[in-house]
Amino acid sequence: ATNNFKYTIAPDLPKREQSNARLSQQNFLQDFYWNKGKHELEAHYWYQQSERQIPPTNVQTRSEAHQNDESHRAILNWRCFAYNSILRAKVGLFKEYLDYFDDQILLESKSQFTTLFAEFSNQWQWKNQQQLYVGTTQSFTQAASAGYENQVQEHRSAFFASYQTHRKKWFFKT
Repeated sequence: ATNNFKYTIAPDLPKREQSNARLSQQNFLQDFYWNKGKHELEAHYWYQQSERQIPPTNVQTRSEAHQNDESHRAILNWRCFAYNSILRAKVGLFKEYLDYFDDQILLESKSQFTTLFAEFSNQWQWKNQQQLYVGTTQSFTQAASAGYENQVQEHRSAFFASYQTHRKKWFFKT
């Protein structure tokens, strides 16, 4: 997309043509599904690459800024269906790159981050309409940017549980 449209800032000013606003983007998506009896497996992969020019602000006469982005995202999801339970496991990896350049002021800023996550859970259900759901989610993120001396890291852990029961005249959920 060239994005070189005409616009006005104020009614008493002449129209301007948007400059340095070109955008190019490529994407790829692939999904795989496998089902064998009580087991299901899914694999998902997303790729995105963008090149964009950053237009001038209303107070700038021109801009030479541009940004290149690239991301890879992959997820693997497994489910096992047993007599009265569903066991789930999911893992994912996200890798992102962002490169910003402004040739006019000789600025170059590169950033990247990686996130790895995992989730495990089990859900039990009994004939008398009771259900117990327990699990955990773990994630690790690491980021690096030209503006920071050291990499930034974050670890997150979460544990969850849910119990539900249904009766003819009442319903209970925690």
